[in-house]
Amino acid sequence: MKETSTLAGGIYPHQDQDMTTYQPQTFLGSQYFNPQDVKPVEPEKPEERKSGAIVSIILPAYNAHNTIKKTLASIAMQEGSEDIEVIIANDCSKFGYEHIAEQFQHMLKIRIVNMKKNGGPGAARQVGFDHSSGQYVMWMDADDTLVSADTIKTLVNVMEQRNMDIVYGKFLEENENGSIFPHEMHMV
Repeated sequence: MKETSTLAGGIYPHQDQDMTTYQPQTFLGSQYFNPQDVKPVEPEKPEERKSGAIVSIILPAYNAHNTIKKTLASIAMQEGSEDIEVIIANDCSKFGYEHIAEQFQHMLKIRIVNMKKNGGPGAARQVGFDHSSGQYVMWMDADDTLVSADTIKTLVNVMEQRNMDIVYGKFLEENENGSIFPHEMHMV
């Protein structure tokens, strides 16, 4: 079996793995950790990685022009953002995202993949995944934000130190009234 790595959103193999035969090896489950206990990991040299990116963030987007800037800004503020690539999977939005991506070109590596046919968020995630080249994959929605500047670094460090196939954490949800609700990710 080939090695797998995923940062959040489910268990997914590297893009050269057949997903129908994948069997997870380890699972974080209900194991909790204190971020202060996670030691920094020396980054690999670029020539040792499959691509220039350590983390590929997939953003499925359908008419998300009002929210995606905030999402991209939260990614750009991540420690080590130079090791992140963002793939915007444009699911046939009314307008393109090129003008928004240009605003972040000095901070992030952004690729836009324009789908030929509207397929919904699942299809857009798959298209983004197919175009990813990072060692790890993280899914976000176009209206999500990362609250802490060390979120991605911490998740990668935990994954590498504990030899995990998947890591995930808590998140906050804001409803249409502006109320905030905490959630813990539960795997079923």
